[in-house]
Amino acid sequence: MKIKNMIKLSKIKTINWLKKNNVQIILFLIILLGAYLRLNDFSNLARFNADQVRDAKIVDAMFEGEEFPLLGPKAGGTAFKLGPAFYYLEYFSGAIFGSTPGGIALFIPIFSIASIFLFYLFFKNIFSTKITLALTLLYASSFYLIKYSRFAWNPNAIPFFLFAFLNLSLAILLSKRPLYYHITLAAVVAIGIQLHTTLLILLPIFTFGLYTYLIIKNKKVPLIKICAVLFTIAFLNVPFFLNDIKKDGENLRNFFSGAASKTESSTAIISNIKNSFNFLAQGTAYSLTGLEPQKNWSKPVKLLQSGNITEIAAAFLAILITFFGIFLAVLKIKNEKTQSRKTALYFIASISIISLLLFTALGDELNIRFFIVIIFLPFMFLGFSLEYLSNYFKDKSFRLAIIIITILLLTFTSLNIAKYVQVYDLETSQKNTSAYGGISVGESRGISEYIKETLENYPDSKPYTFPFEFKRSLDYFNSKSGISVHSFSANNLADKSILFLVAEKESAEKSLDKLNGQFDVLEQKNIGRFTIFKLLPKYQ
Repeated sequence: MKIKNMIKLSKIKTINWLKKNNVQIILFLIILLGAYLRLNDFSNLARFNADQVRDAKIVDAMFEGEEFPLLGPKAGGTAFKLGPAFYYLEYFSGAIFGSTPGGIALFIPIFSIASIFLFYLFFKNIFSTKITLALTLLYASSFYLIKYSRFAWNPNAIPFFLFAFLNLSLAILLSKRPLYYHITLAAVVAIGIQLHTTLLILLPIFTFGLYTYLIIKNKKVPLIKICAVLFTIAFLNVPFFLNDIKKDGENLRNFFSGAASKTESSTAIISNIKNSFNFLAQGTAYSLTGLEPQKNWSKPVKLLQSGNITEIAAAFLAILITFFGIFLAVLKIKNEKTQSRKTALYFIASISIISLLLFTALGDELNIRFFIVIIFLPFMFLGFSLEYLSNYFKDKSFRLAIIIITILLLTFTSLNIAKYVQVYDLETSQKNTSAYGGISVGESRGISEYIKETLENYPDSKPYTFPFEFKRSLDYFNSKSGISVHSFSANNLADKSILFLVAEKESAEKSLDKLNGQFDVLEQKNIGRFTIFKLLPKYQ
């Protein structure tokens, strides 16, 4: 009897503990899911295109003892270069996890996982705990966010710094905070402006607005805190300024000339508004459902004529959530009685409007990958919609509201996870190269290893490869293996030569047919989504 009572008491304690900590447990499980989706076989599945090869070579040089670069990657389509923080982060990541393409990129998914927690902390200021957890689940499983967390590219760390900035700013807005809050905010800004040109413009504006508001609100200038912020930002950008001092401001001139060239073709206001609306709607659909838009949604007639039911439904859903979310946001700001939430709403509204104005100015320069800068918007719009549904049905049929919301969220989550499985199952899927976005580390390394093994069996042969979209990725691993493979040319084949043709599986036979039977196929092998043919000229 005593043992039964002890077991019963233990069960009661366990149930009470679960009830007391249910939010923390659910959040932990959500973060665990997000971590798996971002880290699963990362060293093989990480994307490794030309940009990643370029960055890996720079970081390799840093490990080999060369001077650390004073500048980072180029801003797309211009000669302007960002600050070097991205390269430094890759270096530190490599120092911890290994100086390999996977090791130097690993900080990206780690930051992305941390952003899940920061996402929860921020949206808890706006929505109830239940809605915030639901949105966090969707954020953790969003294919759009997973895709950009699974390879090294300077904008891919943005979600972490974005939500860190939002949380710190809101904390400073809502109550008086010690100096280290302001220094941490400044560090986030200092690194953030080195990750993407849009953040180089937006974060200083947001920070200036934050401290202007504090001065007006408190009728006092927090001089020490402002000085600490400015010093921290300047200190963490010393390499950037040092480069311009050495080169007479060349990089800053490139920034202004690049900005002029980006906006000079974006003077048609109506066209820019249409492009920014298309950008917002498509980004909303992609981040919430994992369905990557293929059409131009600013031309609805052509979209309908395409007959693509899936994309039409995604467009309709995204537009509905966006407009309904904006409408509900205005009502929420107007009717919100809790001062802290009202401040949070005004804050996020200001940031959203300024960001969208910038993207509208960019016009036809917009690309879906830029959406990562305003990734909070679709989740906020959806949150307002979920909140409205739960409040609307509360008196009529609360069960109905729960059913609708659950189906909606599970559908979105299932779509994203299904997309993830389809895209990252590289061994069995042949039709996902576009959705994946290039070649993986594992595929590049595997093809290179095959070439190396072949050359060990043909030591006197000179190796050649036919034109291949991802040749730079292949060359990186070839150089690591100490082998040099030449580009094919009918005029410079050696007497003893061996050739390699690499193509996507689905088009491999067509690529081989284009050679018009001039070569004998010694062997072919599938590596991930690619097929490699080992060939010999027929005259040998």
